[in-house]
Amino acid sequence: MTRVEKVIVTQHILEVRHAAVGSFLDVRGFVADYVKHAGFLPHWKIDNNVVSFVDKPEKPFLETAFAGYKSFGYTSNNPPTKNFFPDRAGSFVKLILKNQYYSIPELTRFGSRTKAFLPCDLDFASLNQKINATLFSNNFQQKITNKTSDVLVVTEFDQGIFNARISIGPMHKGEVAAQFDFESEHFSGVGLFLDIDYFFSKEIVASRLQSYLKESMINVWNKIDTISAMLGV
Repeated sequence: MTRVEKVIVTQHILEVRHAAVGSFLDVRGFVADYVKHAGFLPHWKIDNNVVSFVDKPEKPFLETAFAGYKSFGYTSNNPPTKNFFPDRAGSFVKLILKNQYYSIPELTRFGSRTKAFLPCDLDFASLNQKINATLFSNNFQQKITNKTSDVLVVTEFDQGIFNARISIGPMHKGEVAAQFDFESEHFSGVGLFLDIDYFFSKEIVASRLQSYLKESMINVWNKIDTISAMLGV
């Protein structure tokens, strides 16, 4: 019997913030050429405080990145494998840290955010009820309301060095497209939407950014798989 692969549409975002660097504004063109000549992404655009990099000039397809005077980051749109985002984002981090045009000062925040959409065969009301029944006790529902038409669950917690925030909710047909920066054939149906953010702001070590990213993504995929299994989506 052929196993049907579960569909999970994702967008992954890395942002690393640092103290402001005024000298960055004088070397934006050098930074643009540096990243392009390194072969990371072929197209760039220079704005007032940031240099943006994309894989396609008309409309980004799979990857975007940026370097600015007080932050840098990388985004991948529905990457083909679980390792694609941490590997490519890690490569961009390494590239920026070793650039010779400006020095990265004290790091002030690490953030790794994942938005995931899991299409399902249920209608919206059934999915909404399943989330209610799984995440809320019967006692809670009886005391608050007999019937919930729409639910959004937000939970915050600490995990190791990270602060974490997870939002969980059902999406009507076609509703989830507004949450992403790209298009997918799967956005037309009902499904489960997850917004998972791992971040921290203390004692960030530049040489460990890639390991922070890999660790956060292991946590993210564990949460996606666990929630999906709990809800049967």
